[in-house]
Amino acid sequence: MRPLATVFATALCAPLYAAAADWLVIASGHDHVTMVDRQSFKRDADRSEAWVMQNHDRSVNAPGLDRPYRSQRIHMLFDCDRRLLGTDQRVLHSGAHGQGSVVANEQVKSDALRMAAPETQLETMLLAMACAA
Repeated sequence: MRPLATVFATALCAPLYAAAADWLVIASGHDHVTMVDRQSFKRDADRSEAWVMQNHDRSVNAPGLDRPYRSQRIHMLFDCDRRLLGTDQRVLHSGAHGQGSVVANEQVKSDALRMAAPETQLETMLLAMACAA
């Protein structure tokens, strides 16, 4: 019975692996790596979006959180005509690579979303990648 359960579970999970993210390292610091999911870029007219992930070498204690996190997935929005970007969701995970339990899921309501001009070379690169999609 155990082998049949394993085959069944594998068959159910197969579509998840087919739609797996394609993470590209775009920056690294002394204690973290920043990646973008190339498959998450979606463009609609002058708007684009993508998921970015930051992996930390060790757990990070953040103010206001009960538990530390090790990675965070960030959903970014881009206005290609006005050359602006913003973040509408941040999901913090206890493990690396978005694994482990969710420590926090912060969402910004659309009426509170603020778009800004890129301030760093990394933000400028993400905007260029998103608007080329």
